[in-house]
Amino acid sequence: MEEPLSAERLAALRAVAVEERLPNMLSLIDEVERLRAALGEQRHIVDVAETEFGLQHPVECRPDLLGCAVGKALNALDGPPMPVGRYVVELGPDGLSFAALTPPEPPESSGQ
Repeated sequence: MEEPLSAERLAALRAVAVEERLPNMLSLIDEVERLRAALGEQRHIVDVAETEFGLQHPVECRPDLLGCAVGKALNALDGPPMPVGRYVVELGPDGLSFAALTPPEPPESSGQ
């Protein structure tokens, strides 16, 4: 799978397109940036429930979701990777790493 286009890589491509006057390339770069802004997320986000989890992919993964290395690593696990909550997940040389986006909600009290 190809590396996702980082903001720095898009800026470099934009500079080349401007320098070489490539309007089609500029419009494609603009469309990628528009989609990123519309989707609002450029990271992998995992929502963990009691017995399952769901993965939200950044726009760069969407042409080949089944080839996503983060998705494959998560699917290889035996169950939810973390306690209930929402996390940014990254895959590095040492495996998956998680950073909490929202703290877990406290258990509801029965009020009795």
